[in-house]
Amino acid sequence: MIIDKVLFWRYFLDFLIVIPAAGIAFTPFMRDYKGKRIFDIIFLYLVLGAAVFAGAFGWTRYEGLPIEYFYYAFAVIFLILYFIVIKRSFFKKLFFAVNALFLASFSCLYARFIAGSITRIKGIPEILTQPSCVILCLELLLMLIFLLLTRNGFSHMVSNPRLNYIWKWLALLPMFFTLLITWAYPQDLESMFQGRSLPLALVSLGLIPLGIIGVYRIIITLMNRLNENAKLQKEIEMLRLENKRYEQLRVLMDRSRTVRHDMRQHLLAIDRLAKEGRSQQIAEYVQPLIQVATESNKFFCANTIVDAVAAHYDTLAEQQKTKIDWTLELPRELKFHESDICSVLGNLLENSLKAVKTLPEPQRSVTVSVTMLSDEILGIVVKNPYEGKVVFKKSGLPRSSKPGHGIGLASVAMVAHKYGGSLNLSSAGGVFSAGVLLYADQVREEEDFDD
Repeated sequence: MIIDKVLFWRYFLDFLIVIPAAGIAFTPFMRDYKGKRIFDIIFLYLVLGAAVFAGAFGWTRYEGLPIEYFYYAFAVIFLILYFIVIKRSFFKKLFFAVNALFLASFSCLYARFIAGSITRIKGIPEILTQPSCVILCLELLLMLIFLLLTRNGFSHMVSNPRLNYIWKWLALLPMFFTLLITWAYPQDLESMFQGRSLPLALVSLGLIPLGIIGVYRIIITLMNRLNENAKLQKEIEMLRLENKRYEQLRVLMDRSRTVRHDMRQHLLAIDRLAKEGRSQQIAEYVQPLIQVATESNKFFCANTIVDAVAAHYDTLAEQQKTKIDWTLELPRELKFHESDICSVLGNLLENSLKAVKTLPEPQRSVTVSVTMLSDEILGIVVKNPYEGKVVFKKSGLPRSSKPGHGIGLASVAMVAHKYGGSLNLSSAGGVFSAGVLLYADQVREEEDFDD
């Protein structure tokens, strides 16, 4: 079969614009794809390349087919594969897919005007007058600007479970501008080259992607400030717990000092009552002394901040009549950020106390083990009984229909990822178990959204 090679390469260049668009859609999720999973992305790009080649061949073979048919078919196939490969929430995937569609559709529209104006300049090589070449150059330029200004910010926003609420609203922005470009696309391009129509179109349309990328930057900056404020609030909370723990220790030490100071007088009084055979009075006398003596302070671990957090949740457990079996074997100084350890321990304990609260009192128990498995490895295990059924999502986290639920375990997973570790959840035998491994030598320093 003989085909027109010139026509084939022209269609090939026309269809090749889908590759940069796919790159824009995939880039924010590239942190998720390391090791073996990177082959999912490679496979998808091979499928896209094969689609471009097959499309160019088909449109050359059956010349006269509207070129828009290819883009419609490609968009459907790409979205199906994209939503299968990317393991994130629906609205996160929707935002980046629609954003890629917006940048690609803008490039097509804008390049038509640029290519049309170039053809009116004498001495320009014919290759530069082809809209497909202009579209590719323009799309690559927009992709570069988009990635430089938003890549790190969006990557961190994607990984932050506390920002999940924003994506359903954020997806509306590129969707609106895509519809606007579709509506504004002129039926007769020749009319755009008359009078002031062309310069006005170039200026007004050119402001659209710059404006929307600017809005993205503002959103990223605002999210960064919210993230900093959340960190500050977490540190304030830990300081409050540590101060509360200090006050508890000080009160108990003062009581112990008072008891020791008055011990001689107490012993003399008890001795006198015993010699007089007044056993009932002795029992009444020693009762408050026994109460003070049994108010011994629980010591959880050598690290003061983790000890304060453990004391806080131990108090909450006592208030809801839940027993916590503690094993905290931590040194005074940790190679991990204490705020991360407290975040993991706090989130797991909150979930456990909430799960056992509805159980009969004899069954309300939680087992906690936090130990250094080696100088660089920390293990955290929290177990509790539960009632009902636990359904896990593909991500490994439990599925919950209640708003706001699941953020705690998602935060734990984010900390585990930061330290190159893992979060393992199971619900066998009516016992929910959460195990976390953290590696100090693989810590990824946190970056601000706008780095």
